[in-house]
Amino acid sequence: MLDNLLAIDASLLTWLVSHSYPHWIDTLMVFVTTAGTRSAIWLALGLFAVSRCRSYLPGVWRMGLALGLTTFIVVAILKPVIARDRPFTTTRETRAIGEYPSNYSFPSGHAASATAGAFALTRIWPNARAALWALAVLISVSRLYLGVHYPLDIVGGVLVGLSCSYFVTGGFTYRGTVQVQCTDRD
Repeated sequence: MLDNLLAIDASLLTWLVSHSYPHWIDTLMVFVTTAGTRSAIWLALGLFAVSRCRSYLPGVWRMGLALGLTTFIVVAILKPVIARDRPFTTTRETRAIGEYPSNYSFPSGHAASATAGAFALTRIWPNARAALWALAVLISVSRLYLGVHYPLDIVGGVLVGLSCSYFVTGGFTYRGTVQVQCTDRD
């Protein structure tokens, strides 16, 4: 059963990367994946939030903890234990655009940190959740587009990022449009 699932996974990726796309999409996807590398975009958004309102600091601190925990679990535990090779090393039909990561494929660190960052930031900016989740999805999809992850790597990363961020932030605490109120605007 696992072999069948992995074969479907590889076929989906092969189908995705076998299509011809305009060059500007290649450029966009490299840019998006670079923004997601080492959680840079999420840390930048957190710093921006705190610069606008210091009362966001506890939420941004939790986001940083969620990103750290997510990275530790993905890089130090799951990737070495599962040791799934990257698509461009195992499938001739898969080409990688841009970087050629040297670590293992499962789970996707970009998808994990994007999910953790989006989840944690929606805790302080619930009205921005559509934009934050769209960014997380775009970062995750960029990894498929660039040929450096399989679809199941993305799913695994999303699950790890969501679990870690849920754990660190204490779950869903806002309801509807209730959000942290900034009380110290400059």
